[in-house]
Amino acid sequence: MALAFSASIFWFLLPSLRRHPHSIKMYGYLLVSAVLVLLCFNILFVVNVEAVHFLQYAILAILLFPLSRSCSVTMSLAVLAGGLDELYQYLILDNTNFYYDFNDVLLDTIGAGMGLLVLKIRHTETVVHSLPWYKHPGFFLSLGVACVLLVAGLLGHFSINSRSMDPAFFTLFKKAPDGFWHFPPGPFAKFHILRPIPGLIIIYATAYFYSLLDKIKPLSC
Repeated sequence: MALAFSASIFWFLLPSLRRHPHSIKMYGYLLVSAVLVLLCFNILFVVNVEAVHFLQYAILAILLFPLSRSCSVTMSLAVLAGGLDELYQYLILDNTNFYYDFNDVLLDTIGAGMGLLVLKIRHTETVVHSLPWYKHPGFFLSLGVACVLLVAGLLGHFSINSRSMDPAFFTLFKKAPDGFWHFPPGPFAKFHILRPIPGLIIIYATAYFYSLLDKIKPLSC
């Protein structure tokens, strides 16, 4: 299914790719995206229907981009939306979960990047605006979240792993999985649960990778 999903996207974009002034770079982005999708299908998915994350956040990125005219800002907003959505599900919608789902946030990030890639390939005349890192909203969002979690941790309201003696209000992993694979109850399945530090690193690296689409300018610029 992963191969069919990637092949359908490639087939849709192929006519525009052939005419693109930066076709080699676009092929590179498509190749990396296909590899990421394949890894997600084989490592992170419990069921294949989770591919809907890609579609949802690709559409979100396409809708957000006209507001900022910046791939990096769009990626920041998409990652924030994905993170808040998982936070809502974890704390309110289904507080029986034993971990914050970084898997889904990564799927959302890849989906948003694919949406921007579609825009970049289909509309080569689009001019984007890149910002220096110290003015970038992603920097301030990251700094704000880090400060909030630091203060909450110092006050005992936040922890990465569960503390049985003094449980925090918000714990990323109430019960840390053993080993690389997690085996959910029911029909046989296995998937990897991204832990907080590796999850954050991979999500930020993926968002940064797609943010670099800002650097690819039309030849007329």
